[in-house]
Amino acid sequence: MSEEANVSEQAIPTEAPVADVGSVSQEQTSESSWRDTLPEDLKDHKSLQHFNNVGDLAKSYTHAQGMIGKDKIVMPGQSATEEEWREVYTKLGMPSTSSEYEFDTSSGLGEGMEVDENLLGWFQETAHKIGLNNNQVQDLITLWNENTAELSNMSAEGSRQAQEKSALALRNEWGQTFDDKLSLSKNVLNTFFAGDDSNDFLEIELSDGSKIGDNVGFIKMMSNIGDYIRTRIGEDSIKGLNGSVGKNPNELQDELDKLMDIAGPYGDKKHPEHSSYVRRVEELFQQLHPEDA
Repeated sequence: MSEEANVSEQAIPTEAPVADVGSVSQEQTSESSWRDTLPEDLKDHKSLQHFNNVGDLAKSYTHAQGMIGKDKIVMPGQSATEEEWREVYTKLGMPSTSSEYEFDTSSGLGEGMEVDENLLGWFQETAHKIGLNNNQVQDLITLWNENTAELSNMSAEGSRQAQEKSALALRNEWGQTFDDKLSLSKNVLNTFFAGDDSNDFLEIELSDGSKIGDNVGFIKMMSNIGDYIRTRIGEDSIKGLNGSVGKNPNELQDELDKLMDIAGPYGDKKHPEHSSYVRRVEELFQQLHPEDA
């Protein structure tokens, strides 16, 4: 083979390089360059800045197409009128009048509690005034009733504790005369109370939150009035004030000290009243210390 032929064979490559068209196309449509193919008035538009590629733009477009025809709510601006806001509330479900609300008025109420019809009317008017829809009104009335029930339970528990505290204080002071004196206190109130129902009066709350019917001072005052009428005025004919009332612990102790005087019949076994004195002392001990009887 001639030298010229060898040179020609070396000059002609056996395989020409092929350009990667796909790679170039992908680079041209990358995040940094896909908007360069758009017209000048669109490539730098602010609404396109958050799209990374053509695929994201296509998804957004198809979503927007799907929303066409659906109801839209345009939020009023800062200078919007009351009428404009009412239009928004109406689209969100507010009825045309307050009487058109439909909800369970007793939802959340405690056992034995009843709906306050006067409060219910105010509630519906207020709900419509501020633009609530039916679901919001139902949720609100349920939460209101639950809170009311909780406060009622707390009040009932507080009243029970106040009664127990008052009863304990009076039992410690009055001893075995507790039942008689408490009954006398109630009789005085029922006899001289000027209103229609003394029970309503006893439910009145004092400044500390307790009820007047549980107040130790008030109960003692009624009992003292009864004692005064019976012992000083002698009005035994007044109904409820002529029952027998025992002695309180201090009175019992005073009588006991007198009976146990050693210089008296109690200390002299030969005295004719010695036995009766001993029996009376035993009775007083039992009244003062019933737990040891």
